[in-house]
Amino acid sequence: QEPAPFARHMKLGEALIAPTRIYTDAVAAALSCGGVTGVAHITGGGLIENPPRIYNDSLQMRLDMRKRPLPPVFRWLKERGGLSDFELARTFNCGIGMLISVTPGKANAVMSAIQLTGEDIWQAGHICERSGDDAVTLEHCEAVWA
Repeated sequence: QEPAPFARHMKLGEALIAPTRIYTDAVAAALSCGGVTGVAHITGGGLIENPPRIYNDSLQMRLDMRKRPLPPVFRWLKERGGLSDFELARTFNCGIGMLISVTPGKANAVMSAIQLTGEDIWQAGHICERSGDDAVTLEHCEAVWA
């Protein structure tokens, strides 16, 4: 019954069991533009385990965490649970529910089409040749999530 410390207008239980978003309209809009090379719904496994499902082992996704603030619920979970940035990102989506990989020439068209569905859209990062062992790199995470 107590208010959520990160969203006083909601009860804690309500805030923590918010339903999974469904992105059918956004994905359909993206696919209609062409150029989509992968779609990753960020669920269990978070931002670490889900993105590599859409590209091969020679590649790496680099996400710029400055592009999206960490929602208050995840900041609260991080602090309350004593989670490292890595553990937070491996467990939760950290406010990023879907990643869509697109060829560079189609990025603007896909972003515009998704925006028309009412979804919040931004360029989260890029896929490049892998350097090192990590399939996903969260850039600037320590500064933004501190």
